[in-house]
Amino acid sequence: MTPRAVAYRRKMNVSDEEMSQAVVIMEMVEAEAAGVAFTCDPQTGREDIFVVNANFGLGESVVNGVIEPDTYYLDVSAFSAMPQIATKKIGSKQGKTMSSASGGTRFVPGENMTPRQALKDENIEKLGLLLLRVFESLGECEEHQDVEWAFDGQDFFLLQVRPVTALTEYTFEALKNKALIWSNGNYRDAVPMVISPLHRRVMKHIIDTIQYTTFSEPGYRIPDGFQFSRLIKGRLYCNVSALQWAYYDSTGMLPKDFNPFWGGHQPEIEIKDTDPYSGEVGLERQGRAMKGVSLIMEAAANTSRTFAGVARSVESLIGTGFERTPDSGFIDKYNELGRIMKAYSEKFAFLSGAGNWPLMLLLQKLSGYLGPRVMVVLNGLMVGGESGITSADHGYRLMELAQLARHDQDAVQYLTGNNFDPCSWEECLPEGSLFKKEFRDYIKEFGHRAVYELDIINPRWKEDPLYLMDIIKSNMATANPDQWKDLQNEKFDRAWQEVTEKVPPGELVEIQKGIREAQEGAAVREMTKSVLVVALEAYRLMALELGSRFFQRGIIDEPGDIFFCSWSDLVSILEGNWDGAGPRCF
Repeated sequence: MTPRAVAYRRKMNVSDEEMSQAVVIMEMVEAEAAGVAFTCDPQTGREDIFVVNANFGLGESVVNGVIEPDTYYLDVSAFSAMPQIATKKIGSKQGKTMSSASGGTRFVPGENMTPRQALKDENIEKLGLLLLRVFESLGECEEHQDVEWAFDGQDFFLLQVRPVTALTEYTFEALKNKALIWSNGNYRDAVPMVISPLHRRVMKHIIDTIQYTTFSEPGYRIPDGFQFSRLIKGRLYCNVSALQWAYYDSTGMLPKDFNPFWGGHQPEIEIKDTDPYSGEVGLERQGRAMKGVSLIMEAAANTSRTFAGVARSVESLIGTGFERTPDSGFIDKYNELGRIMKAYSEKFAFLSGAGNWPLMLLLQKLSGYLGPRVMVVLNGLMVGGESGITSADHGYRLMELAQLARHDQDAVQYLTGNNFDPCSWEECLPEGSLFKKEFRDYIKEFGHRAVYELDIINPRWKEDPLYLMDIIKSNMATANPDQWKDLQNEKFDRAWQEVTEKVPPGELVEIQKGIREAQEGAAVREMTKSVLVVALEAYRLMALELGSRFFQRGIIDEPGDIFFCSWSDLVSILEGNWDGAGPRCF
């Protein structure tokens, strides 16, 4: 009959007479060890680690604070299938709480408990996996959880779970106690959608790794484990305040210069420093900026080797597929893929920079001559040439395929037939069809791509070419790739004419070189993303195989339901820690 309960009844129009006292009876866990855990560090606000407090016996001694418990810190990177122990602090554990034969509990002072861990290492990691499942299911990867748990020597039991209600903001010292700006800025170009539950943590860790190494590799100190991103209702958002501060404090870039390359207008944090390059701090910033350029140049020199290395590693990992991989083997496969993905994510910013840097230099050169017209002209200059930009090649090749299909009677019959099935082109088209040969080459080169391809829930084009076939069908009667390229070249010529009218003749050769380098850079930037998608496809293939297995075992209703589970759920089943009961209810 608490005031809160009474207020709730009044709000819901439930009379007191309708209420009767509830009595909850639960079997007590005979706990060898127990305690509390958090899917974050509640003291520092760090969200990249879990904290476990543990003692022998019942958890009352930990909850009431009458002893110094063990404290275990777990690294929960999405690149690893299982949480890993980061550090441990073995408490003095002055005693333990036990159940009393006469009812209730009693505190028993203990001796020789200090050197021993309340939980063995393998059980700490087993608990970490259970906590991860709690965070991903109840917290939806967004809201951290406060958990009370018990261990009976074989299994873990969740006694109570509730959200962490007050978490310290873990950020740069200069931003503490200030309002933070969260925006999906340029995130929405690549991941505008609600990300599938299976892929949320992986995608977030990829983005955070890219952001983190952007600053840490040139030598700037980022708070340990700092995360620039967060999920809000399943979508990725960025801490723009932290990003603006990191760019300013590391290289001197002011917030007003941040907006043009980060998705248009963003609110700006207040920076009172008008000369970020003065004094010793300014020299350090210039040094880091030069180091960043050096890393970009190094990445540019090794793009082909890096891209080929990732492709080989992923191809070796996948092999002939995952059909013959035993359940336990998926853990090793996941961890190996995580190592590949982590290493590539750490290079991603500099590979992208290798593409963006020439464009930024060209923009800087032209701005003084073209003024507000610079972006319009620059757009025209980027469409000419033969630089092999992946995303542009998609379009050109599809138009060529549409034109080819128009002159291939077998393709016309297949594409316009009443029983058209986009997935049956291999069976329906004869080997003599030139369209079939060219489409097969297209799928070989681009089949790993997809619409909204950064979420592994979406089928790759090699699995479902409906999107491609629809484009080909709708353009088959009118496709004229040569005309399209002519229009692009005309646009380039008009832009170049404007450059020659406003730029001194002595600088035109240098501008021409800058245009070629910017076009080649755009190709590198696009290929950087394409290779990332190659690695992501391996996650999808593993998920599809597990979806098929779990469907056959009755764990899920449909194979595709696997994308609405979490990797921690799947790992728990694969490890034998959980029988999988529950997903069919969701």
